[in-house]
Amino acid sequence: KTTLSVKLCELRNVIQNAYIVIKSAMLRKESRGLHYTTDYKPHALEPHDTVF
Repeated sequence: KTTLSVKLCELRNVIQNAYIVIKSAMLRKESRGLHYTTDYKPHALEPHDTVF
């Protein structure tokens, strides 16, 4: 049986945040800020938020 601890909750939260950041970066079709990709144009004229 696994007991729920603060450390386990923190680990889960870090993993979830990493997943969201990576998913967002992979969906982005432009280079913006620290996210640089050579597959698409340098940056859009008008920035927009990523919504899941």
